[in-house]
Amino acid sequence: MKILATLLCLKIVIPLVVSQDEISAITIEEFASMFSNTDINTTKHEEVETVQVTTVLGTILGKKVVTEDGMEMNVFLGIPYAQPPVDRLRFQTPRPVYGYKDFEAFTFGNSCPQPNQEVAGSYEGNEDCLNLNVFSKVTNNTSLKPVMIWIHGGGFVYGSAPPYDPTSLVKEDVIVVTINYRLGALGFLNFGNDLAPGNLAIRDQIQSLRWVKMMVWYFGGDPNRITIFGESAGGFSCHAITMSPKAYGLISGAIYESGTMLYSKEDITRSTPNLEALKMADNVNCSSSSFDTEMLECLQNLPLQEILDLTAENTFYQPNIDSYSTDPVLPIDYLTAMKKGHFNKIPIMTGTVLNDGGLVFPEDNFEETWKVANVEFLGLKGGNEVTEEEKLDARIIGKYYLGNNYNLSEVLQDWTNMITDAYFLSPDQKLAELASQYVPVYNFRFVYPGSSSFLAFYTMGRENGTISKEQWSSLKPVHSDEMFYLFDFMKLNDEEQELKDIMTKYWTNFAKYGHPSPLLADNITQWLPYSTEKNIMILGKHPDLESDGAVMLKNIEEERMVFWNKVHWNERESKIEEASIFYHAYSYVLRLFRGY
Repeated sequence: MKILATLLCLKIVIPLVVSQDEISAITIEEFASMFSNTDINTTKHEEVETVQVTTVLGTILGKKVVTEDGMEMNVFLGIPYAQPPVDRLRFQTPRPVYGYKDFEAFTFGNSCPQPNQEVAGSYEGNEDCLNLNVFSKVTNNTSLKPVMIWIHGGGFVYGSAPPYDPTSLVKEDVIVVTINYRLGALGFLNFGNDLAPGNLAIRDQIQSLRWVKMMVWYFGGDPNRITIFGESAGGFSCHAITMSPKAYGLISGAIYESGTMLYSKEDITRSTPNLEALKMADNVNCSSSSFDTEMLECLQNLPLQEILDLTAENTFYQPNIDSYSTDPVLPIDYLTAMKKGHFNKIPIMTGTVLNDGGLVFPEDNFEETWKVANVEFLGLKGGNEVTEEEKLDARIIGKYYLGNNYNLSEVLQDWTNMITDAYFLSPDQKLAELASQYVPVYNFRFVYPGSSSFLAFYTMGRENGTISKEQWSSLKPVHSDEMFYLFDFMKLNDEEQELKDIMTKYWTNFAKYGHPSPLLADNITQWLPYSTEKNIMILGKHPDLESDGAVMLKNIEEERMVFWNKVHWNERESKIEEASIFYHAYSYVLRLFRGY
């Protein structure tokens, strides 16, 4: 898992893409710097005037800008939604903001602390980073607008809100909010008790939802129509929020792009998520390692740089089941929650990219690496130690996709399919299957191999290997490529812009109506719910697929999904059913014994 997480972390914070032909002429530092300074301030939006919103917490000043095509947009940047999580609030649940006094929301706030990808061994960001940005179209319509809250990706270690320019979404007359949240150890370190409860990144996100629920009315937003959407780690986050009892009543819809918590195989009986805190306390010689107040104060007093240095080698952080807490975020195993309907009953959009797995590759001949790390490559590890059952599953999965061929140039697409299915497509299809028994689910697969792609970044440094540029290029689209058709990263050609118009219409319709295609007047393909027919919307033209912009299909990758059911999901679901039967039988006997 750590292998994949490393690459998930590395890409989202620098979403600029070069063509495959340019890859040999660019360094990783140059690649990162090309995007690191891109935000709403460096686009061609012209600032017109200052605007202000008077709220129950005080006055917030923003700016009105005019886009290249003449749309007026109100922009409020860097608004704190929680108190700075510093000093005694480090590793603690976020506290709400009490008030503003003529707050000038003119520039983006701090990003949260994270490794600096341009300078090895250094870091950027500030712990005072819990801020958000609000974007809305200026119109004469006084009706409250639906709200979309974007949660960025980056493997829970990297990323921030500023790179995501939502202008194209705002044009559809929705309010878009983009947020920062704590990352890495600061976002996930926990004691396994209430002193440091963990899941702080998700708690931050939920606190931002509370802020939006209370405050968005002042910006012209409808507090009863709040849709969360995110990609990769942002998708994982959106699914985690959907399952959290703490988010009850805060959201009306959720969109998961290449990320659901069903990718996690965490076994609560074997996992010990507080080990990272113990290692840190031991490394700095805290006087206590008993997960008590003394240990907490020791870690809270550490310089930020020391915390980041101590956790630099751990690039894998994720939400965890926190049933140990008296105020849990995720009290139930994720598969159980979806199977038994223990989640917020809201409409869901969920989907993947054709070759989501085209973001991590082994060496050209990977037989030895595979034998040692196959369980980690496939994310099958449920606890601290690998079990014999997990090793067997990994061998079976490898045999199915790769046979006995470990030459990457010969099995490039097979390898990509395997990683795609393990982390993205199979969890996505299982989620759609289970959730659709309780709520409307709209499933998609993005297949468009556009001129812009993250593939060049994922394959950087391999331009002189045995795999040709043509082979690499055949993998497009890969993980995150759909974002070019939702946010304004760069200019698109006419065909690409047409697809972007379709996708932004689907996404914003979902936020408005809970359905991506409720209106015939939109002149877009009718998007059918997933249902028992396993309907899926194919987005984008692709030369090898039945796709022409937007088309409905059924039973995507049926054989591969049947394989995953047999090798993985069926057994896990049967254990849930067995536990449920035991619980009901025990409860019945207990009631008989007690006489009621």
